[in-house]
Amino acid sequence: MNNKCEEKLVSVVIPTWNRYEMVKSCIESVLRSDYKNIEIIIIDNASTDGTSDLLNRDFSDEPRVKIWRLNKNLMAAGGRNAGLSHANGELILILDNDNIIHNDMISKLVEAMEKKEDASFMGALTINVKSNTIWVLRGAYQNFWTSRSYAYGDGLPADDIDSFEEYYQTMGAPNAFMIRRNVIDVIGGFDEEFYAMYEEIDFAYRMQKAGMKAYLCTGARTDHYGYVADNQSAKLRQLGIEDVDRTYHFARNRFIMEKKFAKWYQRFVFYLLFANIYTVYYSYIAIKEGRKDIAKAYIKGAMDGYKYKCQKDIFCNYKHTEDIVEVK
Repeated sequence: MNNKCEEKLVSVVIPTWNRYEMVKSCIESVLRSDYKNIEIIIIDNASTDGTSDLLNRDFSDEPRVKIWRLNKNLMAAGGRNAGLSHANGELILILDNDNIIHNDMISKLVEAMEKKEDASFMGALTINVKSNTIWVLRGAYQNFWTSRSYAYGDGLPADDIDSFEEYYQTMGAPNAFMIRRNVIDVIGGFDEEFYAMYEEIDFAYRMQKAGMKAYLCTGARTDHYGYVADNQSAKLRQLGIEDVDRTYHFARNRFIMEKKFAKWYQRFVFYLLFANIYTVYYSYIAIKEGRKDIAKAYIKGAMDGYKYKCQKDIFCNYKHTEDIVEVK
């Protein structure tokens, strides 16, 4: 790491909700980083388990940890935007709270940004700890005929990492990624109409429309633990419909993505064929798993998504000055 890189402040934005132990471990891994010029911005999405107060106690002597609490749960999109509102760094790392990052992940990302001057976005290589596999290697892409998202490289053995290229140009990457500050100056933050699900893919596609390039750096790595609550079905979690609220937005947001980015003829095929197939399929799986409430949520989300009238502007406001309280 050269001195020029080390001079750049990196803002690490971590939203969380009711995951005190998990986010604490995530913060500790960031503090162990060999890159020291950081600020860690925790956004507590109105947790009911005392997360913000407990973190304030645990990290009271660490000036690099800053904690903000929202008065209502704005989920992934709103939580990240609240963090962006208070980020001071030239570089911003968006990090999900169920990660334990490798000690050199941040320094590798900063170095990659220096090396790839045309990069506005640099993803880290995510390793699924439970399966010892890769999540995304060459990016997450949307098939607008079917509305399905594809993460190329998903499921490859982590033991094969040494055979990967150093960089892959990508559409985007979930879970852990670094952006330059000028990205939010041009396209803003995450579209809060998504609430959760698809908000990262939407962010990547708005970057593409603005002419920005994204890469993934295979040398920058994080261990992703993946959170499944005790009352959730592993099968439904795998499909992304583990609870009612998430399921509703998963179904609804498929339509919003189609309306924002798909060609008219792709939307036609999706409405006529795939929207109905997915509604039947996900509802069947939910009922089979004993969750009629999730089946109803998917059907309602699909109906509301079909009727939704969306804006196609690439800029999304990320400023949060209300409904947020500084804890530390």
